[in-house]
Amino acid sequence: MNVSALWPPPGVDPLNHWGHVAGAFGCSPALERPFLLCIRGVRPYEYETHPMRSVAAYDDTGVLLYQGGNLVFPMSTHAYQLNSKLSPDVDGDGRGDVGTITPGRYVLKDKRAGKYPTFHLTTPEGSDRIPCYRDTNHDGIISHGEAEKIWTATAILLHGGIDDPPDSPHHYSIGCLCVPLTWRREMVAKCVPDGLIDCILATAEEVLRVVPSGPENNA
Repeated sequence: MNVSALWPPPGVDPLNHWGHVAGAFGCSPALERPFLLCIRGVRPYEYETHPMRSVAAYDDTGVLLYQGGNLVFPMSTHAYQLNSKLSPDVDGDGRGDVGTITPGRYVLKDKRAGKYPTFHLTTPEGSDRIPCYRDTNHDGIISHGEAEKIWTATAILLHGGIDDPPDSPHHYSIGCLCVPLTWRREMVAKCVPDGLIDCILATAEEVLRVVPSGPENNA
């Protein structure tokens, strides 16, 4: 699917563009705390979407809005692995069924532990039981049938991925969000003093529906 209109066109202030999108998802215009939009299914500034798969890659997009600016960076919103002994075996086939969290509204809290920034993901109400899909046939793809069944996952984090330093505690995901270290440090710097970031996870198609319209966006 062509999603070229996702990105701010020439001559349009990116902060205005992303602010409009964030507002459509319920972000406060005052940005009392930072807002992270996680766009599933497209890399930063690419024009075509791709199917979601469990692969070790930053193939999604993060847009962080904060007072006075915004950052766009690569991230992963899906599992890396096809199975894991740490995941529940929900269908009894002897292989742990990794999770991929569903689109929705969340809150990130800086754990402030260790030298590699890590955030804990909760619902807006503060619950750590996060809705997710589970890849029960271990093919790396959430099928229509698998998407019809919503499970829950706990201990969901935003942490590092495959390129984190060797002594980092996180390099792979069985349900967590992954963001490169440089950008996690930027997130930490922008969420002082309370360490909280509002978060929306949406597919590229969902975001495309709320991008600003007008002549400047059709150039």
